[in-house]
Amino acid sequence: MTEIADNRIKEHSLENKKTTVVDLSGQIISSVSHELRNPLAILSSNIELLKHMKFTADGKIMDETFYLCEEALKAMTRFVDDISLLNSFNKNNRKAQYEEFVLGELFQEIVQQFPEHNRSRVLLVTNHEAARFYTDPFLLSVILKNLIGNALKFSSEQVVLKAECRNKELNVRIEDSGLGIPQDEADRVFEPFYRGSNVKFMSGSGLGLAIVKRSMDLLNGTVEVNSLIDHGTTFNIKIRSNGC
Repeated sequence: MTEIADNRIKEHSLENKKTTVVDLSGQIISSVSHELRNPLAILSSNIELLKHMKFTADGKIMDETFYLCEEALKAMTRFVDDISLLNSFNKNNRKAQYEEFVLGELFQEIVQQFPEHNRSRVLLVTNHEAARFYTDPFLLSVILKNLIGNALKFSSEQVVLKAECRNKELNVRIEDSGLGIPQDEADRVFEPFYRGSNVKFMSGSGLGLAIVKRSMDLLNGTVEVNSLIDHGTTFNIKIRSNGC
């Protein structure tokens, strides 16, 4: 009887694993399909437009068409880059590359990478512009770009980026007043390809927060999220330094 019970437990466990794999595979296929279909459709339609209007289109129409094509290519490139980075994490091919840098310069560089209409909504609050910090600047940039990008996407209001550096620890808070995360889903937002039930109508791959979590793990840091539906979300990250 014990052997039969053990076999049933093993079978049940195997079935659960199969279900999890199938669910994850479905999420991956859905995400890849969605993230590539839209940019490809934009490229296709605008290329057709250029072909039919190459001798008659005025400069403004041409500029707008090329802009849409460029944005579509950027979207596909970002998605492929995210997939590649997450894959390197999963294979343990990515290690933290520590170096010293000036915090204020890094923060300004990250904010400037967003389009003007978005970066104008980012309020940077810090008294440590000249402070030197020792960690992996690439991974820190990846973390902040994803968190700021999400805040800008899910909120039309101002996004607050507050940074404090004391006792060899960097504390950063990214706060928005946007859609928020359902309480029963907060524990899953760092899973690859997971997207909140209230944002599925918006573009996104579900990779950003998974990359944030894996990057924080490599830096031996912590990330916490607090959110309230229709009132916004706050992410807090903490990273230790050898010289702060």
